[in-house]
Amino acid sequence: MTLLGYFNSLRELGGARRIVEDEISAKLSGYANRRRVGEAEGLFANRKISYDVVELTSRVSTDKVAEAKRRLAQSFSEKERVDVAIATNMISVGLDIVRLGLIAVFG
Repeated sequence: MTLLGYFNSLRELGGARRIVEDEISAKLSGYANRRRVGEAEGLFANRKISYDVVELTSRVSTDKVAEAKRRLAQSFSEKERVDVAIATNMISVGLDIVRLGLIAVFG
């Protein structure tokens, strides 16, 4: 339910953050108009994601990391849920959150 991007370098992480903030919103709005033959409403109609990208890196202060962990633990129906998080090796030391079912490793 939450995509977690794992990066080996902060440079790659920064580029991915920009892509999430800019390009994913444009792509998702285009999917809302797609429909199957005979379908009245598409699968992605009115689908909104939280574009506030949560970052778990050494660049972020400890209080913001604690806040990010709290938000990551929330259920899918909550308003403050996290749809996209990006991280470096900080998550390799015991980040145990049920929502993190998909981790994409970059680099």
